[in-house]
Amino acid sequence: MSTEESDHIIKENNCETKMGLPCVLEAFTSIFKTMSISNKCYGELVV
Repeated sequence: MSTEESDHIIKENNCETKMGLPCVLEAFTSIFKTMSISNKCYGELVV
């Protein structure tokens, strides 16, 4: 998966301006491993 695709996924989930660094790292890790963001992390992103 390219960086642009990862950026697009994060933007689709409106995460880029709402998450702290630990969640950023978790999001990228989970995107690269499973192509999804965990519910725990996503819940933090949308709060």
